[in-house]
Amino acid sequence: MTAPAHKSAEPQYGGRSPVDAPYDMSSSGHLIPYSPVHGLHGGAPRSQSPMSTSQQSVSRRSMRSHNSALSIGRASYREHLGPPARARTPNPPNADDPDQPGELTVDYKGPRFAPMSTHGVLRYQRHKQPNVIRRPTEVDHTISAMQYKFPETQGSLPEGWTAHRHPEGALYFMHVESKTFTEVNVCNEEICEDIEYFKRFLFSELQDEIEKRGDLSGSLKHDEVQLVLEPRTDADGLLCSYYFVNPGSRCLFWLDDWEGEEIFSDCRGDLSLPHKGLGIQSHYWRHWDLFPNLCNITQELKDEVVDMILHATSDHLTSNRSSCPLNVEELNQHLSLIEKINPESTYRRGHPAIVIGRIMHTFYHAYFLNFHGEECARLNFDQTIHGWRYHPSWLMTTCAPLLFMAPVTSVRSLHRIFVDEIASKAKWNTYINKLNSQLQDTNLLATVLLNANVGFLAIQSVDNGAGTSLRQLASYMSLVASMASIILGLVFVGHHRTESRNTAFEAAKFLFRLQHKRHGLETLGIIYSLPYAFLMWAMVLFFIAFVSEWCGPGDISSWTSVGSFMFLVTLLVAWCIWTSREQTDYWWFQPDPDQVELEDLEEYNETSCVTTSGFLRRLIPPSWIRYRTGPEPPPESHAMQDTTRPQDVPLSDNTLHEDSPACEPVSITVHQATLWSAPSTLNTDAFERQTSPV
Repeated sequence: MTAPAHKSAEPQYGGRSPVDAPYDMSSSGHLIPYSPVHGLHGGAPRSQSPMSTSQQSVSRRSMRSHNSALSIGRASYREHLGPPARARTPNPPNADDPDQPGELTVDYKGPRFAPMSTHGVLRYQRHKQPNVIRRPTEVDHTISAMQYKFPETQGSLPEGWTAHRHPEGALYFMHVESKTFTEVNVCNEEICEDIEYFKRFLFSELQDEIEKRGDLSGSLKHDEVQLVLEPRTDADGLLCSYYFVNPGSRCLFWLDDWEGEEIFSDCRGDLSLPHKGLGIQSHYWRHWDLFPNLCNITQELKDEVVDMILHATSDHLTSNRSSCPLNVEELNQHLSLIEKINPESTYRRGHPAIVIGRIMHTFYHAYFLNFHGEECARLNFDQTIHGWRYHPSWLMTTCAPLLFMAPVTSVRSLHRIFVDEIASKAKWNTYINKLNSQLQDTNLLATVLLNANVGFLAIQSVDNGAGTSLRQLASYMSLVASMASIILGLVFVGHHRTESRNTAFEAAKFLFRLQHKRHGLETLGIIYSLPYAFLMWAMVLFFIAFVSEWCGPGDISSWTSVGSFMFLVTLLVAWCIWTSREQTDYWWFQPDPDQVELEDLEEYNETSCVTTSGFLRRLIPPSWIRYRTGPEPPPESHAMQDTTRPQDVPLSDNTLHEDSPACEPVSITVHQATLWSAPSTLNTDAFERQTSPV
């Protein structure tokens, strides 16, 4: 962008406050944006722009940033690790006026901006910054005399700014007139200069865009737009992450083109603009949770939320494959909360807006993950969008009969709750609760069988001291198998109770670590089936030991009577097992023909992370492996917010504290660039919902 030269050296905005004038006049007579370097309360015109020029190696803003590195001001800014920020050359007033005298010359490069989503507001990582840690050795318990009033925040607030406490406790600041929010401490003069500068610049650019695009004047109202700022630093100096909020259309927007991978990578494939809109709208409701001050709750909005909850509840009651991320109990609890909200209340505390924001974020994030409004919309939780067929490996083919077909059942259950690498907290917890119940029963039976083996070996005729008889060896092996079943059962139950996998993100991260491109979750299925299989082998071996003892001394009549009864019982047991098995049209070592598989997924992709190294490598912890497609996913932010990112970057800014109530159990995916690439599927017929009579 170029700026017109003026004959007069007098600044065009010399008589106005810098807060009102977004541009100053340089010594060369060029209009430049007002900068914090110039100060907040006027001063002499500068000789150059605060931003770096093509002839300068270090900008004045960068120099100031380095000079203040030890201060509490810019030193508190996070490091920007995302995509390179873009420098915006401002559009000065009357730049396109043909009557403006002088040549158009480039005087400087503008400030740098990096678009972000609500994930960029790393509220739940603030405690990790050194400047916010309180030293326990520094104590001050003194209260001054006549301290009859206590301020909202430490330090003096700049004019126009107000401090607010989020109901969770977080401190943030709002500029009332411009509807600007930030979490950096504007009470610090240096930080306030940066925020004021970026705020003026962005709103000036927004006004220019609205005037330039005539079609925006009706749908985008400048006086309703909100702005969220997050200043950061990188090797080139200072920059600002930001997003605008348009309450009229319930979305976020930016002045720059933005690669929204941190939002859209949760869904693979070509995304339509309406589908992207669902993802953006979910972050709009997340903005309600973060900054609820200006969120207007109407009766129409309340009715909309109630209708969504009622439909989701009905969907659960009439179907066992509902794609809603919340179960019936959670939906009823949310409904009771919404019914207590009074839209006519004139006092805005922010609490009702947070409640609605979190519920709506949960629903709209699920809408985005389930491709609502698209031809491929996921109507059932076990329906795949991308197509995938499970191919049993040689390990499953061999181990399944030896483990009494238990891995086959486990694998099918796991594949139904981890479709397209999306994990639902409700579905995962249901599976884990059933598994824990089964493990407890298995441990009880294994303990009884262990005692039976000890008592059997105590019989004098069995333990003859040689230790080489069949009955002794079989009993010894049965005892060992019982102990293995007990140990594994205790380990799994303890692991499920102590680990944080009751959150959807942790569940998805755990499942992905054992996910294979072609073989799915069969590794985990085999592992979870081992306690049951060991118990079965312990029973078989104990039966062999008993038969060996029974076949010892005796007459033909006793052998015949006991043998006939044993044969009859065995026949009935085998018949019951065979008739109660899951009926399928294919063997356990064959792929499911009903599952849909795209032709481009049939070829094995050698770049698919750790899955190319076989069974053993899938058991290696992810911290030992350097993924070739991206960093390790981050911990989850909150029970309702189940899509998160690890680093402090706009690309991965959805990392929050795992105990923070940012959101509730929403079905999530843990995409990490292109790392997540093994979907699961069923045939269209299998997607048909099994409904119960209403």
